[in-house]
Amino acid sequence: MDDIVSLAMVECSHDGCKSSVPYHELDGHESTCPHVPCYCYCPEPGCGFVGPPELLLGHLAALHSVPVHTVDYGKVHRLRVLEPRFMLHGEGDDSAFLLAVGVLGAAMVVSAVCIRAGALRQPQYMVKLWVNGPPPPSSAAGRIECELEAVTSSTRPGEVVVKELPSFLTVPPAYLVGSGASKAVILDIRIDKM
Repeated sequence: MDDIVSLAMVECSHDGCKSSVPYHELDGHESTCPHVPCYCYCPEPGCGFVGPPELLLGHLAALHSVPVHTVDYGKVHRLRVLEPRFMLHGEGDDSAFLLAVGVLGAAMVVSAVCIRAGALRQPQYMVKLWVNGPPPPSSAAGRIECELEAVTSSTRPGEVVVKELPSFLTVPPAYLVGSGASKAVILDIRIDKM
């Protein structure tokens, strides 16, 4: 009986996938299939929105006023980042990225996460984050940078804790602009497809 089952071919259940695989390999195929439905979850507490990354970006911008900035791959973008969540939209392929912002002592920490279905690991991205400073009136000049060789992925941007990511940019207080609760970082970012 095992010989018969091992020879049985079954089709992948994902729309758009035409693959037929041996029955005993179906679970493995479907967990890595490029046609797996891509659902991501809204990070706002109490919101039940679930959808693909490109719809999540529109949902966050329209209903929750989360800033969304479109980025061209391979180009430097300068952003003023204040929000704990700041979304980036990859021009040309509808990829979604979360700029996760947190606090570590008196410093601000920033990292990037690709928002996509758990099984999808392609394409891979490299992100370079840096700040120049400190801002005037200081006459000192410096640069702090962080390069994320392979960006972490998540389907749940609301559960991302920047301090728990494999790497992040630590921005000392002298590099922040503004005052009080409205302190922000002027961040340069470049995203490259690998």
